Amino acid sequence: MESFGRYAAENLSVRFFPNSAATPSSIIPMLRKLLSQAGVADAEAFSSHSLRRGFAQWAGMSGWDLRELMNYVGWRDVKTAMRYLD
Repeated sequence: MESFGRYAAENLSVRFFPNSAATPSSIIPMLRKLLSQAGVADAEAFSSHSLRRGFAQWAGMSGWDLRELMNYVGWRDVKTAMRYLD
């Protein structure tokens, strides 16, 4: 992806939405198709929420400070952030 949420289609092996803005409704089909092509058995179960949760868990395990993570993802409430962390 390039700035402003546009897909850099020339950098993707599969062209999904060239020159389109990234939205949850455009990212989910792309995510599922890429996961399916990678051989993930239950690709249809993944969503943009899965990415956010996965990122939050990875950041937590990688030693990110909670406030740093909250600032990066845009969470203002600690309770919200804690729901994403196991």
